[in-house]
Amino acid sequence: MRPLAAWLALSLVTTGCARNHVTAPAGDGEIRGVPVGAAAPPSGVLPDAPPPANYQVSAAPGGEGRILRASFSGEARSAQAALQGFLADLGSGYFSARPRVRAALASVDDQRAQALFDASLGAAPVAGLMMVELRGGAGRVTVLLDEAGRFRHTLPAMARQVGESAGG
Repeated sequence: MRPLAAWLALSLVTTGCARNHVTAPAGDGEIRGVPVGAAAPPSGVLPDAPPPANYQVSAAPGGEGRILRASFSGEARSAQAALQGFLADLGSGYFSARPRVRAALASVDDQRAQALFDASLGAAPVAGLMMVELRGGAGRVTVLLDEAGRFRHTLPAMARQVGESAGG
């Protein structure tokens, strides 16, 4: 089974929204014509927000963006249902409101699901990618997020960091 970041690189699909139009990293290391590691547009820093219970927070490479991770156990059968639940949970305590899903996809066996979303962290508009992977009823959720205007620039490095930490 491929790590989440490798699956992300193979399967990220979005809508045609120009502001958040992100495509899967190509073999040449670019996303939508933006070289990996290209300077992000100048903007502020993400507001500090205490992590939700059971989530671990790490800074993204270069200090821009944020990565939230959590493992869970139980009887989860559907990655899509788990993803919807995590979005609702984060919307009721971490983000200012439930995130607005821009695009979502799931594996045929419903053991992996992803959602590209917009939300607000305090007054700051953010964009993010949530990934859920199930294994035998247990699983993990990973959220990559940054300021909305900077997300497409910082997503490649965050995805790479997640892949490296997962052994992929």
